Amino acid sequence: LEFDRVFIPNLAHSARGERRDLLLWDDYHSARGEDCFMLAMDDQAEASEATLYNFLYRQRKLKRRAEATRLLYVGATRARQRLFLSARLDRAEGDILKAPSEASLLGTIWPAVESQLQFLDSDEAPSPPELIDRDKLSRLAEVPAAAEQAPAALTDPNIPERRSDPLASAIGSVVHLSLERLSRAPLPDRFDPLTLRSWWQAELQRLGIHDQQRALERVGQSVSKVLADERGRWLLSAEREQAASEYAVSRLLPDGSVADFVIDRTYIEDKVRWVVDYKSSVPDSDQPLEDFLSQELQRYRPQLEGYRELMQALDDHPVRCALYFTALPYWLELE
Repeated sequence: LEFDRVFIPNLAHSARGERRDLLLWDDYHSARGEDCFMLAMDDQAEASEATLYNFLYRQRKLKRRAEATRLLYVGATRARQRLFLSARLDRAEGDILKAPSEASLLGTIWPAVESQLQFLDSDEAPSPPELIDRDKLSRLAEVPAAAEQAPAALTDPNIPERRSDPLASAIGSVVHLSLERLSRAPLPDRFDPLTLRSWWQAELQRLGIHDQQRALERVGQSVSKVLADERGRWLLSAEREQAASEYAVSRLLPDGSVADFVIDRTYIEDKVRWVVDYKSSVPDSDQPLEDFLSQELQRYRPQLEGYRELMQALDDHPVRCALYFTALPYWLELE
């Protein structure tokens, strides 16, 4: 379940206060590993008193808060392109904002997002929406012929046709993340896939891949081949001039909208700006390599040409583009 854009509003809203139920209970493990059970009746004690009921009450609040945070994480990770988090905060004094309540969803992530917030201020409250005069609504007698046709799929030069195989898509995503991570530190002389295996497992789990054995093998093989390839190590080296991985660029389109792009790898070599797009695809078992490469180059040519035009607008360097197939490995330049 993924969506191009996800909106999560009102994050500063606090949940309704916890009520004091007549009975509270919880499971726990003893020091000997035995399954045990605690039960307490409301003793009407002050919240500061150390009673069993107050302990269970606090445990329930912590569990519900953890569950709410988990749901926020799940909602946030459903976004494929953009995630919008919004909240309304009160002012303490001047431009200083009051921190959100710890009981709110924003309170759970406040330390991580406080320095990244964008504030929208308005002196006037928004006008209420106009009511619809239903007497002026009418139903069409019949659907126009043009409306019966399925709308054309939206195209975006930054998003190639999505694969129907979720496993292949997840493998490609984890390989991309791994190469970005490796490019930010000195490359190891010898790479042991076990050093990243637990991280790969977590990323695959996040992407919805539960039967991970095959995926882990393919991710490990791709990353190992890249690091064993002279071109791959040269590509990931931090010594490249103005090297950047997962380089985010935005462009204003003629209609006033903004298009966002993410370039896998870019750097300058001999006064030439290189733009490299990683691909984890491989040819079919009966497909000649030459046919596969020609097919992939034609498939991604518009995407690479869009990158080239975009980067040429940023500086005066000539721009060259290439595909790098991580599972082969193979370097394919766009002429």
